[in-house]
Amino acid sequence: MTEMIINPPHSRDKAGWQGLFKNYARFYRVPLRAEAADRVWKWLTDPHHELEALIARTPDGEYMGFVQFRAMP
Repeated sequence: MTEMIINPPHSRDKAGWQGLFKNYARFYRVPLRAEAADRVWKWLTDPHHELEALIARTPDGEYMGFVQFRAMP
């Protein structure tokens, strides 16, 4: 099994997350505009926004996946 490091997103993760997010949109055949991806990234890195995320990387820094979530009432 591949060892993974899982952390909340940090500014250094933006490019890696964008690649994963683009593949996510492509898989679901959803067009993705750069403005929309930037908006989601801002939400994920804003500690006051309800949307949160975790990013999984290998110890070598390869981005493996992400999860986005928010609290439910």
